[in-house]
Amino acid sequence: MRTQLYVEPWPAIDKVLELPAKLWPIPAGLWDGLKNIADFVDDTNRVVLNQKTVRTHDNLEHGANFEIEGSLPENLILNHELLSMFAPYAKMVDWNATPDMVKFQGDNFRGCLAKMKTI
Repeated sequence: MRTQLYVEPWPAIDKVLELPAKLWPIPAGLWDGLKNIADFVDDTNRVVLNQKTVRTHDNLEHGANFEIEGSLPENLILNHELLSMFAPYAKMVDWNATPDMVKFQGDNFRGCLAKMKTI
């Protein structure tokens, strides 16, 4: 076991987590969709959310895709691994909290994910 202390102070995260948000319930099927395409995610670890589809690539002819019941934003790219980690906790989402960030909230949980750019 090892412990390490850092000189730098803890970053100020309140300015990010306290951003006003228009939260909506997580779309039905999102977490199942992420599980179903997990084996097809490439080295970039990107997942593309597009209206009613969770997919691994911009082009539908490549990788895997999963259609969900709920509605998603258009062409939003997030990190698959990080988004999947939110599954047990996130109940609400604001896909457009800022131009660069998605905000999630649940019981005793607040989190943000940075949007990824296309390659």
